[in-house]
Amino acid sequence: METEIIEREFTCDQHGPWVARLIPHPFEPGRTLQPTCPRCLEIETRRHEEVERLERGRQRQTWLENQIGQAGIEKRFIDKGFSGFVAVTGEQKKALEVAMRYL
Repeated sequence: METEIIEREFTCDQHGPWVARLIPHPFEPGRTLQPTCPRCLEIETRRHEEVERLERGRQRQTWLENQIGQAGIEKRFIDKGFSGFVAVTGEQKKALEVAMRYL
């Protein structure tokens, strides 16, 4: 069975005129599936992707915080790194070298 596709012009309140290819509704003969402005659809898709990206970032941050908590690292050390560690004595230099190799 061949379906007849009809092209029709629509006007989006935000993006102006656009042409849709209307496809017959599979369950309601004589009706077509409701078209969506392609620009609106693109914007909504990007918004949805951004929301998902932010949620993944929040989940990753929560996971990292849980890992740090399980490792027993105190909050006052969370933002510390090797760049701020000043090794003066031989023992300090050795400790820094061992720690950096470990990581």
